[in-house]
Amino acid sequence: MNKHFIVGMRILGIVLVAHALMLIGADEISTIEAGGIRNIRSLEHILTLYGADPNAWAIGLPAPLAKATVAIMSLPGWAVLAVIGGALSLSLAPRE
Repeated sequence: MNKHFIVGMRILGIVLVAHALMLIGADEISTIEAGGIRNIRSLEHILTLYGADPNAWAIGLPAPLAKATVAIMSLPGWAVLAVIGGALSLSLAPRE
């Protein structure tokens, strides 16, 4: 693979992991502000905050993919970003 592509994807993975850490911190701050009541934002909620409509994505997909998309969107946003970012960072790590 192209060296620049690998470096770019590793940087994207690191940015996604950093964003996941920020989302964990935001969820913890929300939990503290709510008096200890756990407040975890789903990926759907995070995308909605960014102005994207995840429900429109699922409508155009075939039924099995739509169900998988809805299931992924219901997971905590930090978990999805951490898994994707970690996979990118680790799979493209330099080998010795």
